[in-house]
Amino acid sequence: MMPRFRRALCIGLGLLLLFTAAHHAFAQTPKGPPKPRDQSAIDNFQDIQIRNLQSRVEAHFAALDCNSQRFDSLVMKSPKILMFAICRNVETYLEGHRITIEIANPYSVSFAAVSGKLAYGKDWASKDVDISFPGELVSGRWNKLQVVINPSNADDLRNLHLTLEANQIRAASASP
Repeated sequence: MMPRFRRALCIGLGLLLLFTAAHHAFAQTPKGPPKPRDQSAIDNFQDIQIRNLQSRVEAHFAALDCNSQRFDSLVMKSPKILMFAICRNVETYLEGHRITIEIANPYSVSFAAVSGKLAYGKDWASKDVDISFPGELVSGRWNKLQVVINPSNADDLRNLHLTLEANQIRAASASP
């Protein structure tokens, strides 16, 4: 009788240990949605979503990159036409920086009384400086504009956003 009891006891203790281990393992499982394993796939998906959203939004500003000197397009606030801008140079000036920007006017008309803002900041463009273009944005060329941001440090120039508007349009005069 004793071996039978011993065998039943061993089976009972084994089952008890098995259920205890299963309960402990179940209690250790995280609650809520599973954690992503491949962060790069999620980042790529988010980049695609952002690009898709950006393609639907009309860009009223040019995002200037002074390191690469790539041009960007912008839609002027008034009149709503496409222009191009590029950051050509950044130099220290007094306690800040002087930024040389060129604005392309691809049209056959010139624009006068041009004003706007250059927004800037480290992580996003959170501060801005008013700008006014001296003279005209001459047709068919890159027009130079210098903007002084004072005071500023190099980190402030990581994000530059240029917005423009023109109050006058001047057509080339016809020759007799």
